[in-house]
Amino acid sequence: MATLPATAQASHAFPQRVQKKLLRYFSLWGWLARPSPDALDASLAELRLLRSREFKRLFPDSQIKIERLFGLPKSYVAFKLPTY
Repeated sequence: MATLPATAQASHAFPQRVQKKLLRYFSLWGWLARPSPDALDASLAELRLLRSREFKRLFPDSQIKIERLFGLPKSYVAFKLPTY
């Protein structure tokens, strides 16, 4: 039996101070450019992460899964199977 395609959307939920460290030490840009703290702040200032409640409002008829890393919420994923 074939698997039905599903639509998904994700949002990352790390706090900004953690994102700053991840961006600096765990990204290709961070390794090659070695950005200053100001450059990291400027890059992260362009982002606005959604809280769980906001994410659920955007996808009211979808099932929301919370991905966790070491027990902490890492990202939200919205699933909605197609109806025929």
